[in-house]
Amino acid sequence: MSYEYLNKYDDFINTYDMLYHLQPNHSIDEFFQQIQTILIEKYKVQVDQIIRNLVNACKWNYRSIDSYIKILNMLFTKYSQKTQDIKKIFRFGINNDMKYKSNDDEICVIESDANYDEIDLIIMNDQIDKFKEFLIGKSPEDIKIYTSDFSLDVLEACAYFGSVNIFIYLISELKYQITYECQQFAVIGRNTDIINECIKNQYIHNQSLEYAILSHNNDFIEDIIRKNLIDFKFFKDGHS
Repeated sequence: MSYEYLNKYDDFINTYDMLYHLQPNHSIDEFFQQIQTILIEKYKVQVDQIIRNLVNACKWNYRSIDSYIKILNMLFTKYSQKTQDIKKIFRFGINNDMKYKSNDDEICVIESDANYDEIDLIIMNDQIDKFKEFLIGKSPEDIKIYTSDFSLDVLEACAYFGSVNIFIYLISELKYQITYECQQFAVIGRNTDIINECIKNQYIHNQSLEYAILSHNNDFIEDIIRKNLIDFKFFKDGHS
């Protein structure tokens, strides 16, 4: 497939890339406009498919879950998505950190059902000084972070959220050992420094490549191919 052919669909590719990499400070209105004009109007992507994509993106970009909820509600209002219809899309539940309700017109409204502890927010926002204060009289071994999809220890949580300052502190000062699970979550978190630490003395794990694909971490995939850090025959043969 030629680059010229791919360039024809740059707007489609870039919009989906942004969908999975949406940052908490990104303009919700601007991105919603992109979804409307590019995905729905130009490429005729079905609204229910975009809804599925947005909910799926929360797993791989959890820091932006509040932004995804806002966009979902804008879609529901704009395209008159009733609660009963949304429940049909997600027959087995939408997301443990989201809950449904209906407005007066029976249009679906999603609210956050996530409960963040102090340490959750400290790690998510990579607040290293507050993290050190939090540890006074406590053991980092007791820290557990829960999302709707993962249960994480403190180092895994830093990898997952891309919290590089706390991550480096844990491995350099507190001598935490990097596991293959850390590598996998680092790929989701997409922080280059954390990823480099995780692959410094480890081969690229099968699950890490899978997470890179599912989380749309194309930069990681391109990088390991360019540096010849991966043998696709190794994965084809079912090894990990």
